[in-house]
Amino acid sequence: MTTPAELEMKTPPPEVRPVPGSVTAALPATSEVKVGTRVETTSVLGLFLGLLAATCYSITNIGLRQLSGVRDSMGWDLWICGIKALPTVLITMWLLIRLQRKGHNLIPSPKLLCVLILTAFMMQFGGNFGFQLALRSVGLAVSVPIVFASIICSGALAGRIALGDPVGVRTGISMALMVASIVFLSVGAQQATAADAAASALPSSTTMGVLAGVICGTISGIAYGLGGVVIRRATRTSVPVPTILFIFGIVGLLTLCPLGAIPLGLEGLAAITPVDWGFLLGAGLFNAGGFFAITYALRYLNVNKANVMNAAQNAMCALAGFTLFAEPMTAMTLTGIALTITGLLILGRR
Repeated sequence: MTTPAELEMKTPPPEVRPVPGSVTAALPATSEVKVGTRVETTSVLGLFLGLLAATCYSITNIGLRQLSGVRDSMGWDLWICGIKALPTVLITMWLLIRLQRKGHNLIPSPKLLCVLILTAFMMQFGGNFGFQLALRSVGLAVSVPIVFASIICSGALAGRIALGDPVGVRTGISMALMVASIVFLSVGAQQATAADAAASALPSSTTMGVLAGVICGTISGIAYGLGGVVIRRATRTSVPVPTILFIFGIVGLLTLCPLGAIPLGLEGLAAITPVDWGFLLGAGLFNAGGFFAITYALRYLNVNKANVMNAAQNAMCALAGFTLFAEPMTAMTLTGIALTITGLLILGRR
């Protein structure tokens, strides 16, 4: 999420501990300074940074959606996901060099390192690659809400099992709405392709194609949600966040890129246009930008307000899908998107 939420699941800064009971598995606690009017100032700054992060992630997803239509090739999808990790790898490498010069311990224990590498494979192949396949099959407006719904449900359940996080009434209601939204979005996507397959803006114009896209989006969200729980546990150790991000990024870069390059071949790689390279690197840069924006935003925002920012991201991506890519708009699709946003807003209520 990136996905729409992949980096958001990695947001806790090293000095902040995750909030018990949070369904957005890796969102840290807010830190407010209650001195005079400073609370209001920091709140405004947090909202601005939160909206900036949602905008950056939405731009990333728009770029990924644009790239999904360039070639009908699984190798191309793998290449997209691998190259998207490059900016994050370079930025975290620079941060790690700075931390190393300050004497920080950057290397996790062997056991934790193995867990992080396995989680990185899950999030890169299940999360990023799954999301890219969903974009190709059912488009931007449907994929992003499905992924968010799956993140909320899987993150809450995994947090309950692994971390003992309580699942309150609001969380239960939100999860029910998320499950309902997936059903509505699935039916809406199928109705759209069945009604006018020839004019559809999506490559998948069959029931099986739509079903595959919904499944890929759901798997993507589950991978992000489970990965977020692992990251929360990892941030409770002395391992700095840049180390975790570097491991996740380098796994994607060193596995997805070669796997994508093999079927593309030298001719396919050479045929990538400067415009496509711009979208590839731009998606990675905005993805990294969204991560840093949400990292600083969550020093001023609590988890509830962060979920409101997630709702804004859903709305942005839906609007972009309908307007920029002429994706089919049905009553069922709009209902599914509305249910997802409502579920996030319920989590955002005090």
